[in-house]
Amino acid sequence: MQDAPVMSAELILEKPQTDWTLADLSENSWTQVFNDLNVSGMTHGIAANMVFNQRQGTHLQFTLDQGQSSMLNATHQGRIRQALEEMFGCELKLTIDIGQTEIETPFASRQRRETQHQEHAISSLQEDPNVASLTTAFNGQLDINSVLPVNPIET
Repeated sequence: MQDAPVMSAELILEKPQTDWTLADLSENSWTQVFNDLNVSGMTHGIAANMVFNQRQGTHLQFTLDQGQSSMLNATHQGRIRQALEEMFGCELKLTIDIGQTEIETPFASRQRRETQHQEHAISSLQEDPNVASLTTAFNGQLDINSVLPVNPIET
C-alpha cells in the first residue's frame, strides 16, 4: 500500500482560505481578498494601503493611498499582479493609481478593528467587579496603558 503524500504546513498556510473568482472582487470584498493574497514585506504593505476601484474584464484598477506612493515601484506592482493572477487563475492587467482613498484600505480596517478590540478590553476591565474590588482594597487604579487584549483580532 502506497503512503499518501504529505503536505508541509507551509504549503497549507499559503493556500487561500476562499476560492476567489474575479467576479468576487469588489470594493467591499477587497479587504477579505487582500487577507488571502500571498504577498509579504513591503509588497504586503503597499497592497494593504490600496483600495479596489473597478474591473473591466481582466484589467484591475486600484488606488494606492498617496501617503504610501513613495514605496511603489515596478517590482512591487509586478509582485501584486502575480499574486492576484495566482489567486484568480488568469492573466491580469493591473493599474495602480496614486490618490486619496475614499473607502477604507485593508490597513485602515485592521487599525480600526485593533482600536475597537483594545477599547473593548479596557472597558471589560473597568466594568469587572473583581478589578473594582482590588483597586478599592489597595487604593489603586487601572493603568489603561498596560491593558492588552487576551485574544488577537481576526484577520
